[in-house]
Amino acid sequence: MSLDIFELLAELEVQIAELYGRMKIISKLKAYFDSFSLMEEISYDHSEKIKDIFKKYSMSSFDRSAFLKIHDKIKNKLWDSIIEENDENKILLKMSESEESVGKLYYAISAYYKKLSDYYNKVSLEMNTIANDEFDHRDLLLNLIKK
Repeated sequence: MSLDIFELLAELEVQIAELYGRMKIISKLKAYFDSFSLMEEISYDHSEKIKDIFKKYSMSSFDRSAFLKIHDKIKNKLWDSIIEENDENKILLKMSESEESVGKLYYAISAYYKKLSDYYNKVSLEMNTIANDEFDHRDLLLNLIKK
């Protein structure tokens, strides 16, 4: 996952915190000063949590150039080994070996996506925690409504 989404989410939390900070000075809302202060603090805290999630779960991106180099090597090795070969069985054997190498390459890609899936699952769990916090904040504000 790119840093962009984490930066965006962290910045949005800062903006919400700043909004609560501005709301604290509205005279008609002075009775809610403590609640707004708490919400401001929590929003700043969420911003830091989001930054920590990125640090905690940072992951290297797929190395496209390495994949292309390996693929070219397989392809060129096959070509070089069959171009002068006259024995069809040997050609077919070399081709089958190349297919096996490509299969192993796909296994490596599969492993990468498995790791990526694990990564996104962990990030998702962290985001769910923050989402649940937001619902708690909603409830806190709803409890302030005079009945």
